[in-house]
Amino acid sequence: MALTFAFAVLLLVLVVGRPPFISQPSGPVLQELSKAMKPDDIVYVYCKGQYAMERYGPKAGVNKWIAGQYYPDASGYLNDLRPLKGNSRVWFFYTQWTEPEPFPDSIRVYLETMGKQLKVISKPENEKGQDVAAAYLYDLSITGK
Repeated sequence: MALTFAFAVLLLVLVVGRPPFISQPSGPVLQELSKAMKPDDIVYVYCKGQYAMERYGPKAGVNKWIAGQYYPDASGYLNDLRPLKGNSRVWFFYTQWTEPEPFPDSIRVYLETMGKQLKVISKPENEKGQDVAAAYLYDLSITGK
């Protein structure tokens, strides 16, 4: 009886109370990325996007990419990106972006100083557009802003 009651309460909480999961669908972004890619494109994946890339990338046709490491501050990411300077088509893919961890924004700003943004593939999950998975294409063979 106690087990049945506990199960009923758990079911009620899950159905009515719905936990605040943040969904950031990567599959649609990766499918569009695959369509837009050219054979020599470089794809740099933000550390939190690696699981999405591993799961959905091959299904979408994105099989070659650079895995970004985790760093406690933005400078580590910027050091990783510096060697990509000179390439005409570099994609930056990320998901699992959260406001307390603004590194994807810092990375995009840095890439714009290294070159020029050419394309954005983004799918906002909610009306405010805060929770996203996205891919940005940059030409790093030219000077940015």
